[in-house]
Amino acid sequence: MKEGKGIEKYSDGSVYKGEFKENWKHGRGILLLQENSNYGYEGEFKYDQKSGKGKFKWSEIKEYIGEWSDDEINGYGILKEDKIIHIGFFSNNTKHGLGATFYTDQNFVLLGNWEYDITNGFSILINLSKIKNNVHLLNNNINFDKKNEIIIQIHKGEIIKKNLDGEDLFNFKNSPEYEKMIKKYNELFFCDYQKYIKKNYI
Repeated sequence: MKEGKGIEKYSDGSVYKGEFKENWKHGRGILLLQENSNYGYEGEFKYDQKSGKGKFKWSEIKEYIGEWSDDEINGYGILKEDKIIHIGFFSNNTKHGLGATFYTDQNFVLLGNWEYDITNGFSILINLSKIKNNVHLLNNNINFDKKNEIIIQIHKGEIIKKNLDGEDLFNFKNSPEYEKMIKKYNELFFCDYQKYIKKNYI
C-alpha cells in the first residue's frame, strides 16, 4: 500500500504530490489538474477527499482559499472571481450564511446573508472609497451621497428596498442581527480582505 510521501500520476493528466495513508491521499498534498500546471488544489486531504484547509486555483482570475470537507467547499473562506472577492461561509460549494462581497472595481462591499449563492434579507452596503460613489448592484444604480453606509432589503437576489427609512430602518439598526453583521465585518471579513489583497493571507 502507498504510505508516506509520494507522487502519483493519473490517466486524465492530473498528478498528486503529497502524503498517503493506506493507499489514500491523506495529509498534506498538491493535486494539479495537469502536470506542470499552476492550477489545482493544495492543502489537506482525508482519505482521498479534500478536507481541512486548502486552496484551489481554477484560473488566473478564480480561486478559493479556506475550509473544505467531503471534497467540497464547506466552512469559512475566500472566493475570488475576477474583480469580485467574497469572504464568508460556504456550504456544498455555495455561498451560504453570513458573508461580505467586495466589488473591487467599484470600491464597495455588500454585507449580508446568503442562501445557496443567493442574497436574501437585510443587507448593508459600505462605501470603501469614503467619497461620493455611484455603484451598480443587482441591476440597480445606487448613489451613496457621501454616506458610508446604506441599508437595503433583498429578496431572493433582487433588491426590493434601496433606501430604508422610518420604522424598518430603526428596527434593523437596533437589532442583534445588525450588531452581529457589523461586528463580524469589522473583526473578521474586512481584516481578511486586507490580508488577501496584500497577498499575505494564508
